[in-house]
Amino acid sequence: MATLENLRFAIARFNEAVNTSRRASEVAVTPSVLHDCRARARQPWSPEAGVYIPTQGDMVRYVGRALKGRGLARRLGEQLRASSHVGTLLRKPDANVYVVPLADPDAWLAPSLELLLQWYLRDDGLLNRKRS
Repeated sequence: MATLENLRFAIARFNEAVNTSRRASEVAVTPSVLHDCRARARQPWSPEAGVYIPTQGDMVRYVGRALKGRGLARRLGEQLRASSHVGTLLRKPDANVYVVPLADPDAWLAPSLELLLQWYLRDDGLLNRKRS
């Protein structure tokens, strides 16, 4: 399974390859913030586009994106209410999530960052992985 170390490596490759107004870096979201709508909304990354990465322990389980106009806080809230594998993972009391917010001028890069991270972190443990 992909680890947080692998995640940081992939983010570093993104920063090397793309000229952005602010270097991308992961921000840990505590369970208390994740599960509190008002606390999520007060985070500096709340309105920003970017990616979110739920983990179990040190293992990356999913890579998702939030687009400009939706913001990371709103997207995490939608996922918490979803009946998907990701929603179930996020609702666990020990859920860990990392967000990688992108500054407004770089918001258009969120889908590219999502795909790049999925490619770098690909393995059987990633819930994004399409199964046939």
